[in-house]
Amino acid sequence: MKHERVLERLGRQIAEAGSRRKWALQHGISAQYVGDVMLGKRPPGPMILKALGLERRVEFAERRLPP
Repeated sequence: MKHERVLERLGRQIAEAGSRRKWALQHGISAQYVGDVMLGKRPPGPMILKALGLERRVEFAERRLPP
């Protein structure tokens, strides 16, 4: 899943909760941190990912060199 999709999911859940503050309180995360994630100032960490039902994975792929 791309970063943009994570932010979309977070945004939907925040809307369902009614506000960023309410969502953050429900998940034991600071509203400021959630705001920083939504603004792209910080990456979503383990607590946010867990609340979204996600986990971080690192993937490696073959590099394609131009001809």
